[in-house]
Amino acid sequence: MGNVADVVPLHLREVATVDPARLAALQRRMGEEGAQLLLHTTLEDLAAHLSRAAAAYDARHWERMAQACRNVADAARAVGLDRLGRVARTTAMLSGRTGDVALAANTARLMRLGEGALAALWDLREAGQ
Repeated sequence: MGNVADVVPLHLREVATVDPARLAALQRRMGEEGAQLLLHTTLEDLAAHLSRAAAAYDARHWERMAQACRNVADAARAVGLDRLGRVARTTAMLSGRTGDVALAANTARLMRLGEGALAALWDLREAGQ
């Protein structure tokens, strides 16, 4: 058996990407200014919903957490953050299963993806896309 020096720390990273086809469709449908406004609003909404989900998880308020995760999924879907939306829906479904390892793992993944999504939206907004 190995010793403690053999333990390799894991640095989990996931990239949150915006579906370019969905973004292009939004720009065609809403115009450049409307799409920019949607990105700005979604950025703010995602930050608030992710914060609420984390707080609800810490407080063990499972129904509030499920609702916050459903809100994250809805906001993510609006701008083409498909992976974030899928993880948010899964986390919402698991939120009633207190003490569940799957809930803890999905919540951690949701927060990682959420941070990446916020950065991706911020970059898009700054680039004027």
